[in-house]
Amino acid sequence: MPDSKITIGHVSLHSCVRAHKIAWAWADETKNKVVLFTEMVDNRHHNWWLYDACVKLYKDNKGAFHPWQYEMAVKTLDPIIDVWHVHNEPDWPVWVLRKHTKKPIIYDIHDLRSVREGQSEENEDKAFEAADAFSVVSRNYMNRVIKRTQTKPVREVLSCVPKGMFPKERVTPYSGGIVYEGGLGNADKAEFKCRAWSDVFGKIEDLGIQMWAYTANPAVKGFRKTIIKGPIPYINMLQELTAHEFALIGSPEPDPMFDGALPNKLFEYMCAGLPMICMNAPDVSQFLMATGMGVTVNDVKDIPDAMQYMRDRKFRKTVWTNRWSWTQESQIPKVTWLYEKVLGRSLQKPIVPGEFKKEQS
Repeated sequence: MPDSKITIGHVSLHSCVRAHKIAWAWADETKNKVVLFTEMVDNRHHNWWLYDACVKLYKDNKGAFHPWQYEMAVKTLDPIIDVWHVHNEPDWPVWVLRKHTKKPIIYDIHDLRSVREGQSEENEDKAFEAADAFSVVSRNYMNRVIKRTQTKPVREVLSCVPKGMFPKERVTPYSGGIVYEGGLGNADKAEFKCRAWSDVFGKIEDLGIQMWAYTANPAVKGFRKTIIKGPIPYINMLQELTAHEFALIGSPEPDPMFDGALPNKLFEYMCAGLPMICMNAPDVSQFLMATGMGVTVNDVKDIPDAMQYMRDRKFRKTVWTNRWSWTQESQIPKVTWLYEKVLGRSLQKPIVPGEFKKEQS
């Protein structure tokens, strides 16, 4: 049997937590090596020591990033890398990497600019051409990629949380209310529609419901009574989420950003045992309906009834129990399949239980 141990080069310039979740769980379960290439390393947020090595790429004093630095780094370490796993956005690292390696490249897609903007995008098109296989966040995105590439391997790899990071008990004191975790934008200049939550948060608070938000950009304005916290270490955030009663997911208004999206926060809320209230996110709504992890509302005024509905049916207890079915370890066979496809050989299979151990009462 050939040597089955390999080294994966994960590239995530903006240090998306999806990249970390996939890398940490796969390396831990399979005992293979992982090297991370990123421009954002902050000890407050992630467990960098879980990597075999981290390559930090720098911006200049004007905040500009120079691709040649990335090119030098990948050329230097390419001899020890077996598979490159490159996370968008941006998309240019995929095709730039292809200029300097003959090793297989996995293009990991959590969002597509062409979907968001409704037209083709040059860097994205070149990345599709350069990649050998694709890892995507949802079945919707998998179908999109299959139509576009026809013959290249594609797998839906959900952005679940590694089981070792699941909170084992709920944090006290209980804070209740509705919590939102993720990017926020000022109402007058939000980068994306799905981040302009200030009006919705205000309407929820007018209904007598306390809003909480955990975000990496706490300097946002226009939020009246919302308690905004962050940034805090990822594992601490998962624990603190457990203090709340419900979680908010989706977008304040329809946004192409959520056409096909199953975002990180969906699995982080489940990990923390929180039933979800979904707005304007069709794929998330379908997931919640299929799994019983939450409900969908069409208007803010429907939220109190939705909350009472979930209380009456003990959604919080259900999510806390069933969350163990949605760990990143459950996704490892898909990741391994992709690596085997592009390498053209079998790897040593990790031991992944068919049924995950449930929380002991």
